[in-house]
Amino acid sequence: MVTLFLSQGVPMIYCGDEIGNSQCGNNNTYCQDSDISWVKWDSADKELHAFVKKLIAFRKTHPSFTRKRWFRGKPIRNTGIEDIAWFAPDGSRMDEENWNNGWAKSLGVFLNGSGLRCLDEFGEKMTDDNFYVVFNAHEEPVNFTIPAMKSGSEWRLVLNTADTADESHVFVPLEDINVAGRSIMVLSSKNFSLDKIPPESLPDITDKNG
Repeated sequence: MVTLFLSQGVPMIYCGDEIGNSQCGNNNTYCQDSDISWVKWDSADKELHAFVKKLIAFRKTHPSFTRKRWFRGKPIRNTGIEDIAWFAPDGSRMDEENWNNGWAKSLGVFLNGSGLRCLDEFGEKMTDDNFYVVFNAHEEPVNFTIPAMKSGSEWRLVLNTADTADESHVFVPLEDINVAGRSIMVLSSKNFSLDKIPPESLPDITDKNG
């Protein structure tokens, strides 16, 4: 559910997904008027429902997850920081070998809050916090190293699917994080000051080809 709501595009969920409703593996229940297809409201997972509401609110608050432009994967004019970058658990950039590693189940993705290249409803340049999202699909815990990037000096944990009560820690670059098996962690870093960047270095938000 977290992967879906933190992905670009429109999240598509099935009625009842937000409360843990199950069709017992049957994905073709259009002709079933039975317990298989009914939404079991009485057994709704209220904790999951509250978590999904939190995800929706988080997504609405941060335009980094609802971009209006495609990612470019290259530095935002003279800032030296890409709009998106992928990292291996050891904090190094993902290379071709990493992508072709069939047994790899863990990675991190950096989202640049200054790389949105669009305007808000008031015609102002839209920016957001920077985010580092860590995915561990392995069944065992994996140590992730926070990449050494100049986007911020510290990262605040804002979401941890393995322990929702543990969402207050602050991490620094090159610090190790132990990520539980089959879990996702989202870290946030306040954006670097645009006031310190020359206007000509800002993203061209009028570029209609971008």
